[in-house]
Amino acid sequence: MQKKLIALAIAGLAAAPAFAADNVTIYGILDEGLVFSGGDSGKVTNTKSRHALDNGVLSPSRLGFKGAEDLGNGIKAIFEIETGLQMDRANAGTTVGQAGGLFSTSRHSYMGLTGGFGTFVAGRLDGARYANYAKYDQSGAGTARNIASMVNQTDRADNAMAYISPSFSGFSVLLAYSANAGLTGLSAGTTDEGVGNVGDGRLLTAQLNYDNGPLSASLDHEEIEQQKLAAPLKYKTSNVGALYDFGVAKVGLFYDKNTLDVPGARLVDYNVWIASVSAPVGANAKVFFSYGSVDDKTVANQDGRKWGIGAQYNMSKRTTLYTDFGQINNRNNGGYVMQLAGNAGAVPGLQAASNGTANYGVRALDLGIRHSF
Repeated sequence: MQKKLIALAIAGLAAAPAFAADNVTIYGILDEGLVFSGGDSGKVTNTKSRHALDNGVLSPSRLGFKGAEDLGNGIKAIFEIETGLQMDRANAGTTVGQAGGLFSTSRHSYMGLTGGFGTFVAGRLDGARYANYAKYDQSGAGTARNIASMVNQTDRADNAMAYISPSFSGFSVLLAYSANAGLTGLSAGTTDEGVGNVGDGRLLTAQLNYDNGPLSASLDHEEIEQQKLAAPLKYKTSNVGALYDFGVAKVGLFYDKNTLDVPGARLVDYNVWIASVSAPVGANAKVFFSYGSVDDKTVANQDGRKWGIGAQYNMSKRTTLYTDFGQINNRNNGGYVMQLAGNAGAVPGLQAASNGTANYGVRALDLGIRHSF
């Protein structure tokens, strides 16, 4: 069973640039990195070292289209569709992790309306919880140093709708709902609309954000519950994060609480803490440091710690060189392994058994280049 939590958000959507009527923008990211990984710790044993050219190490490679139509009276119709790209394999034009071709379901796609009332969108939507990890850990969606890879994640939700309020003195609200977020792993054999709404994972999300000057902060709560089952699984997550720019450095703090319950029993219960620092070096470079812990409160007692360092150099506004190093220290019964955007296993964060096929060891070094257009 996949222990996954869905979160919802449309990061930066309300602040999206204004497009002329019927204008469409094509954009994308191409990212390739060398990754060296290996090492043992705790339950992670007999690891075989690995070196490979991986796709999407700093940021997942993608191709997208977005646009807007001015409807008058300050209202615009908006849309955006994305597909993931594999850059290091023969099927470079197909979506990551999908059997189908372009725009199957690998990334987000939505349409909606925006104006003085705020923004309303519907479709397959990006995740707020995962976006908060990336923001307050300051590691983006990947790299060897990111802490989010130690925690089970689902970064998008199907069949979703969301409302983002205008900003009031820096405060804004996100509300989201999905009748079936796409968690087929919640119940074996359950598929979207397979038997009405039986087993569907209904998602409810509420998030308060603050962005004003050097301070950004988020308070998020989300729940998913299977529908119309005698013993439904129910996920809950609450997280809070803050990021402050001191000029010489940005400091981020993040806390995430997760539980998974069935009637009469708690299957998952863990806390995540993250602290991060980034600092500019001259006009074009940055250095990063992050430290995080996962404390398992169940009898499984699968605890782990991770630290990481990194550096990025902007060769231009669109091309970035990067390098990162990360190290996991497993404690008690912890069996966490390295997971990167380009090589994530079937069970993010934890290997199923020592010497599992998803075992990339407990330390990794990456070196790569990202180009956006």
